[in-house]
Amino acid sequence: MSSPVQRTVDPTEQLCEFVTGVEYNDIPESVTEHAKLMIRDTLGVSIAATKTQPFERIRAAKRQDLNHGLSTARVPGTPIRASLGDAGLLNGILAHALDFDDVHPDMGGHPSSPVLSALLPISEQQNASGKEFLRAFILGTEVEITLANVLNPGHYERGWHPTAILGTVGAATAVGALCDQDDDTLRYAVGIAASQAGGIKANFGTMTKSYHVGRAARSAIEAAQLAEEGFTSNPDALETDFGGFCDLFQGTPGYDFADHIEKLGNPWKILSPKVGFKPYPCCGSTHGAIDAALAIRENLDGNLDLECVKSIEIEEHPRRLGHTNRPYPRTPLDAKFSVQYCVTSALRNGDVWFDHFTLEAVEGDRQNVPLDRVTIQERPEEFANDDWGAEVIVRLTDGTEESVRIPAPKGSADNPMTDKELEHKYGRCVAHVLPKERASESISLFERLENLDDVTELLDVLTS
Repeated sequence: MSSPVQRTVDPTEQLCEFVTGVEYNDIPESVTEHAKLMIRDTLGVSIAATKTQPFERIRAAKRQDLNHGLSTARVPGTPIRASLGDAGLLNGILAHALDFDDVHPDMGGHPSSPVLSALLPISEQQNASGKEFLRAFILGTEVEITLANVLNPGHYERGWHPTAILGTVGAATAVGALCDQDDDTLRYAVGIAASQAGGIKANFGTMTKSYHVGRAARSAIEAAQLAEEGFTSNPDALETDFGGFCDLFQGTPGYDFADHIEKLGNPWKILSPKVGFKPYPCCGSTHGAIDAALAIRENLDGNLDLECVKSIEIEEHPRRLGHTNRPYPRTPLDAKFSVQYCVTSALRNGDVWFDHFTLEAVEGDRQNVPLDRVTIQERPEEFANDDWGAEVIVRLTDGTEESVRIPAPKGSADNPMTDKELEHKYGRCVAHVLPKERASESISLFERLENLDDVTELLDVLTS
């Protein structure tokens, strides 16, 4: 008697079967609780970004397309109504404009912003429940982080922007999950999204970085819509050898599926390691050095005159420095990616917040802060096991020397922000947009998100 033929399941097929097979009750409560924090944090930084230049410029460029009769999707923190795709675009730019959204070390990027930005308008259109919304969000982030495990570190180090590229596919699967697409339809959506993915690190420190995320969300919505109507794509787009998604977006080392697809949901990626939250509105690769600088300032009793600084030395893993070694930033966005600027700003102000990334602040510090006395040292061996860490050494003209090493920056999985700190961050972000009563009401809605019959109840509170 012959043995039964074993069916081989390709990665794209297996990924889509996983997404369609997971029910809300299959997801552990610990995962949904962390997902709620991710959603609240992302919407908080989005609302804070409504006054930023990237959002103002995209809003001006799209003004003829907004608030007309066919525009139904709302954009949190604004009175805007837009088409589904344009709402995804605007949401994505808001979520990432401040570079303040959550981070995952394996992804090398920001998991929530592309997925949430695509889901919000579709959830409103469908009057999705909180459980449906959470399930789709968790599945989308699971997919993008899993693809990061397949592609990184080569993908990240090649110069691709993982948030945009991996986020396009993750967001498309999230929308497909919310729309209850079957396996075949979802595979088409993944293939369409794979052809729309893009984003290069050359545009870090510019408005285009946040546009990457907005475009990812809009592309994800369109991919899911097209697939729903039977629009076809390669059903094996992820693993195709020549011109496939992983083939194109790999670096050195190359991509390796290994058993990453088999481990979807085991463990759930937003907890392994935990998605981290940013305490400072700038590139996460600067945060270890900022923490060290703030600790040095505290060691000096908060009394530090930068005119008395002889030298500042920053030591980090080279992986943190390729995009943050910017000794003389020219713009506020550029300053967010300058570890030199972020460290001197922390030493000067004892805080790193929005008002330290205005044009006036950047131009003033460029003239008054001793950026020419800051040196960078690459330490690959010393930071091999904590490559997000940093050491800062400050030498004063009177001979005083202070040195602090931070193995894991505040907000990371190894050094998490507390619930109180996260709630304080959210309140500080929305303070200039939402009245106190609505801010408090929104926190309550986030806490019981899974019990909402319709997530538009949350949008009602967050929309001005």
